[in-house]
Amino acid sequence: ENFEKVLRGEEKFKGVKKFSFSEPQSKAIAERRLYQLSRLDVKKVEDEFDQLSEAIEDFESILASRRKRLELLMDELRQMTEKHGDERRTHIDPKPLSMDREDLIEERAIVITLSEDNYIRHLPVDAFRLQNKGGKGLKGITTKDEDFPKCIITCFSKDRLLFFTDQGRVYGLKAWETPQASRQSRGSHFRNLLPDFREDERIVTILTISKDLVTPTEEVPEPWRDQFLMFATERGRIKKSELKHYAKINKNGKLGIKLADGDMLVSVRSAIDDDDVVMISNTGRACRFRPSELKPRRNTETGEIEYYLTVRSQGRVTRGVAGMSLNDDEDVVGLIVTSNQDTHVVTISKNGFAKRTRLGSGDMRERRDANDEIIYAEDGLPETERDGYRKTNRASKGVKTMNLKDGDQIVRCHQMDDLQDQLFILSAKGMMIRIIAAQARHTAGRATLGGRVMNLRDVNKKYIDEVIFSARLPADLVDEDDIPAHLQELGEEE
Repeated sequence: ENFEKVLRGEEKFKGVKKFSFSEPQSKAIAERRLYQLSRLDVKKVEDEFDQLSEAIEDFESILASRRKRLELLMDELRQMTEKHGDERRTHIDPKPLSMDREDLIEERAIVITLSEDNYIRHLPVDAFRLQNKGGKGLKGITTKDEDFPKCIITCFSKDRLLFFTDQGRVYGLKAWETPQASRQSRGSHFRNLLPDFREDERIVTILTISKDLVTPTEEVPEPWRDQFLMFATERGRIKKSELKHYAKINKNGKLGIKLADGDMLVSVRSAIDDDDVVMISNTGRACRFRPSELKPRRNTETGEIEYYLTVRSQGRVTRGVAGMSLNDDEDVVGLIVTSNQDTHVVTISKNGFAKRTRLGSGDMRERRDANDEIIYAEDGLPETERDGYRKTNRASKGVKTMNLKDGDQIVRCHQMDDLQDQLFILSAKGMMIRIIAAQARHTAGRATLGGRVMNLRDVNKKYIDEVIFSARLPADLVDEDDIPAHLQELGEEE
């Protein structure tokens, strides 16, 4: 230890020049044995010292000069290229790398449910399919006691959802942004997803918009071209707007339609120019017309015949035009938009009656029997009947679609393209039944009552309950084993 102090210059021998070794150097010398020190080649040590001094000087000059550093880097890269260089096997994209959260989302079919208490969730479609024969039925539709679904839709995870409220506002979300949950959990409250959603608002329609319709590409810069939304209000207004006005609306929400005082939004449907519109009132009347149809009128100044659209397209913050003429005690309760004449319209009344009628062409046709033979009247002429709903003018009173008893009224209507779709019907006292659409009585005539699908009377035949809403469940979510055998073929011939 004293020897190290001498080597570091902390102590000194008389007559000997003071050493100035560093601590590591002094420690290395002190740990060597005496015979090792005596055998050291002084010339070798001096040469090594000179080489290290030159290297240090060279390294310091490199660190002090940017030009030398770059030259050294280029030399090393040239050596690397000569040793390992060959033709490039990868492509370098000059565009900056970008990624958002959606790039990590798997594209798959999902089911989204919104409950009466405004809890929303999504599940994979496969979660609703029963795999074993003899199952107990579809599970996971209700999430807790007295919390029933008021909307069930299917879509793909990257589709856009538009939520329309009775006050005319619209909010937008991607389908994958809704919380994924199990069939037994409730999901998340709607206000957690849309912080600007108002407490006095009520969702009336959820529309799914395919990502292909809202994502422009070089090949299709305006994918929403010729795509429209049709709005129906409680007081009979109809509005047609281009989808492009709504395609990019986010969770902050915007006004989707301007409503008059006392009016409410009832329904919103996607549409194209070939579609017909049917507005249905709570008193059992239906008004059918085609918004894109050209109507003639005479110019009062020139006397010439001019043509105008039945319903012209308007912007987002507009009221639309008169769609159906209503009495003071009437309200519009539903909207059907389709070009498929084989679509069935199902109407459900407050007292638990339901009927379905094929939309049809609206024209008169010859009546035929079960063997498809023409039925002739006594005078020898073929009997005729109306094929579905007669077309009327916009803003007319429409035609009778359901013959209601005193005090009864239509509360819900559904557009059924598949008669194997199912309906959940809920009463004010929390009772719910589930039926197949084909179980609703099919009537060729519109002015009929239909059949009872839910008994809401007591033993004295007095009504003690009423239907308040219903939800449609797509047939492709239900396994055939979950449908009784005697109902599996119901409606297929129609």
